[in-house]
Amino acid sequence: MGLHLPYYRQTQMMAAKGVDIERSTLARSAGYAAALLDPIYNRLREIGRTRTKLYTDDTRLPILAPSTGTTHKGALWIYVADDRNSGSQEPPIAWYRATMGRAGESVMSELAGFAGTLQADGFTGYNQIYRGRGDHASCVRGKPVNGRSEDH
Repeated sequence: MGLHLPYYRQTQMMAAKGVDIERSTLARSAGYAAALLDPIYNRLREIGRTRTKLYTDDTRLPILAPSTGTTHKGALWIYVADDRNSGSQEPPIAWYRATMGRAGESVMSELAGFAGTLQADGFTGYNQIYRGRGDHASCVRGKPVNGRSEDH
């Protein structure tokens, strides 16, 4: 169904509509879909890393821990390259990454090999990327501010 709901809730909703489906079927289907989409995701990320500017941000979200019924504080990261306002003819590109936490290592591995300007908020996890690099752009209260790595 493509809902941001745990499978047990989706099966309950479908059962209310007369559709009997097991959680394991939903999980297996999602796994198959993820495996099929993985090459596309990897190609989007590969292209994105070659762009001259990238924007990134994250939002916290609870992630259900398997078999425990408890949740972890996960993060959903977005990476966007869209320089059309500066006259670029390159098509915009975006990709997402869900992680079990908000550690800077997640960003480091996702942006490995990226050498362009990164626009991001003041999250300290980005400092590892800024270190030893040239220009980056920071956002302060949603407004872009040009900066350099030595500003951090």
